[in-house]
Amino acid sequence: MSTHQGWTDGPGERQADPSSPGTPKLTTRQQEVLEAFVASGREDDVAAALPISRDTVREHLKHIRLKVGVSTAPELFALVINSGFVPMTCPKCGACFSTGR
Repeated sequence: MSTHQGWTDGPGERQADPSSPGTPKLTTRQQEVLEAFVASGREDDVAAALPISRDTVREHLKHIRLKVGVSTAPELFALVINSGFVPMTCPKCGACFSTGR
C-alpha cells in the first residue's frame, strides 16, 4: 500500500488517507481514466489507451467530477494537478508540471 498526498492505494480503490478526511474514493478504473485524461487531455486518447469507448470515458469522468466536487473537465484537471494526486512530469523538461518551472 502506498500513500500520495492524502490518498492511499487500497484494494480496488484509491482511498482517503486517515489524516485527510473528506478525500473521495476512486475505483481503480476511475484512477486509470483520470491519469490517462490528465496525461493527454483528450477523451479520444483515453479511450484508445485503455481501450474503452469514448462514452465510457465520459461516464467515468462525470462520476469522478461528482466525487471530487467539480463541474467541468478543466476544473478537474486543475484540481488534480494542484493536489498532486496524479504525479505529472513535462515530456520536454521532466519537471515543470510538478515544480511550476
